[in-house]
Amino acid sequence: MSERDWFATQVAQATLDLARVGKALVAEERLGNTTAAVRDDFVLLLRARAREVEAVAGTGWAGLERVRRDRVAPVLAAALAVLEGIQLRGHPFFRPTRIAAETLLDALVDAGGIGRTVLLSVGDSDRFERLAGLVRTRFPDAGVWGLPILVHELGHLVADALPAPGDKDARPVLFHLDRSDDPLLGELFADVFATYALGPAYPVAVMTLRARPDRFDDATATHPSWDRRVWTMVAALRAQADLAADPLTAAGHRRAADEVARRWKALNPVTTEPPKRAEEDARGLVELLDHNAPARLGFDPLIGLAPLVDALDRGQPPAGDPVAIVAAAWRWRLAHPDGPVARVDTIALRALAGGADA
Repeated sequence: MSERDWFATQVAQATLDLARVGKALVAEERLGNTTAAVRDDFVLLLRARAREVEAVAGTGWAGLERVRRDRVAPVLAAALAVLEGIQLRGHPFFRPTRIAAETLLDALVDAGGIGRTVLLSVGDSDRFERLAGLVRTRFPDAGVWGLPILVHELGHLVADALPAPGDKDARPVLFHLDRSDDPLLGELFADVFATYALGPAYPVAVMTLRARPDRFDDATATHPSWDRRVWTMVAALRAQADLAADPLTAAGHRRAADEVARRWKALNPVTTEPPKRAEEDARGLVELLDHNAPARLGFDPLIGLAPLVDALDRGQPPAGDPVAIVAAAWRWRLAHPDGPVARVDTIALRALAGGADA
């Protein structure tokens, strides 16, 4: 075999591998509407990468390796994640959470008007994988309590996809983030989005399940410190109050902000009010959502959660929209810190599934 033929063989094999993955996705029958939409977009991406491989003929071995490493390998890793997500859809361990999470995330996608859905899978951490349009929930988290954290991950998709009113091609959140000199503002937007959509259930969930007392003030290259994040959430609730159309709604947001602040100060008493930077960040991000997202996306503090909390306490699946059910579950947990969280988790998942066996 000549070197030219050898090179051509490897190019052909790389394109064949991409085609086989695409064929497997197209043939997959165990798809809900959400997964099918993600799958169809991803098949087009696989075809585009195959064309890039075919175009390396004049670049030699170094060019082929570069395309494999920088262009093909990330796509194949994302394709594996998509296939994992499809496989997990029907697994008994993941099915109840998958149904509940898709119910909640699809409702928020619809309320947000972004016109793009996500695929759920499991990984070693909660994260949004942009290339595959995939939201991963941390294994073995499986239940209602982690759903607010998935809404944070959805916030990264919203940042990419939220259009401006009357201009479906504009991306006001991306523009705002790109012109900022703060590389961590995208994470804060995801926090603000989840707070904007779920109310205090999101900050309470991350404080309860994710924040650590030995890392309150530690920022990383990708995430702000917990202190900055929580105070930005508090400031976001207050910004929602300032923008509310009526005094009762504003008062509801302020009560929620005060409750989150009180709980955070009890855990981390160093700072007692949001720093000016948190207030400025939160106001700008809340105004982005208020100006560009449909009004129905915003959490309604007057939603009336008491009957849903009472139903959970009695062991009955509450009737309500997905946001209300998740908010009610967390309100119940705050009121019953030593209560039967596993039992209420099962009941809430059943409610989110609309009575399906969870």
